[in-house]
Amino acid sequence: TWGDKTQTNTCIKIADDAPTGCIMVVGNIRYLRKTTTAGALQTAIIRTRSGTSEAQSWITGTYNSSSSERITQSFSQFVWVQPGDLIWIGGYKGTASHAVTIVSNISTKWGAYYVYAA
Repeated sequence: TWGDKTQTNTCIKIADDAPTGCIMVVGNIRYLRKTTTAGALQTAIIRTRSGTSEAQSWITGTYNSSSSERITQSFSQFVWVQPGDLIWIGGYKGTASHAVTIVSNISTKWGAYYVYAA
């Protein structure tokens, strides 16, 4: 749960029998905001290992004071992983009162693949 949104998070689980290595996480998320005040949005690639989560990368963006602005944040990041790790995407809006939604069927277009195994 981040901010005022609660939902089931889709994530990538590194298989228990996978080698320790590096994956590349790629994708994009499109936000729609319905506020007339400037603010900021952040998207994070997060790795959870043994119950502890940490951001591997932050994508940040600001929006001006016009209403109904769409913001797309694209990412491509190498992440070191171990068997059993979870990789997921989280979002954060800079002002809690701003009305921001994820545009349908865009946020799910992300994924990862192994690029290096130690």
